[in-house]
Parts: sequence; structure tokens; C-alpha cells
Amino acid sequence: MIAAPLMHDTADELAQPRGVVRDWRYGQCEPIPGKTMPKLVSVERDYAAVADKWAALGPLVETAGTR
Repeated sequence: MIAAPLMHDTADELAQPRGVVRDWRYGQCEPIPGKTMPKLVSVERDYAAVADKWAALGPLVETAGTR
């Protein structure tokens, strides 16, 4: 699960009535994913494939850096 933010200039932003953003953490509204809090998205990750991609870069990644 990841938390995806509500993006500007999208239908997600229209979920804020009258443009007032209420904070569910402080009890100003109910926590509703995608409306009053970030969307919760299920993501599948293939960590073996990620490891293979890093290994394909070779040993110079450690010395040259990844920044």
C-alpha cells in the first residue's frame, strides 16, 4: 500500500468543498481515502527484478554513487 497525494487541477481537488481543506488528523472531518486524505493504492513490486536491474549496473554504482 502506498499513499498517493490528491493532485492539483484534477477531480480529486474538487473533493474539497468550497476550497476549504479540513484536516482529518485533527478531527475536522472523517478520514475518507481519496477525498479528505491521500488515496491508498495497492502496488505489487517484483523485488527480484529490481535486484537484477541494480546488479546489471555493475560494481561502479557503489563507487560512483547513485545520487
